[in-house]
Amino acid sequence: IVVNEVSPDGPAANAGIQVNDLIISVDNKPAISALETMDQVAEIRPGSVIPVVVMRDDKQLTLQVTIQEYPATN
Repeated sequence: IVVNEVSPDGPAANAGIQVNDLIISVDNKPAISALETMDQVAEIRPGSVIPVVVMRDDKQLTLQVTIQEYPATN
């Protein structure tokens, strides 16, 4: 999964995820598709810290992401 956008001050930005990073795994599970990965993350309790492995400039990085509660939608 290639990161196209990172929300400023969001969990991904706070963890150091950058545009054009290639997400390899999230919470020790392979990142197959964006939808599947978002569904997996939605099941994780807010406040939990999970590892996210990304490739950036031919280097593999493990970043720690703190899960935040999704804002309610109307």
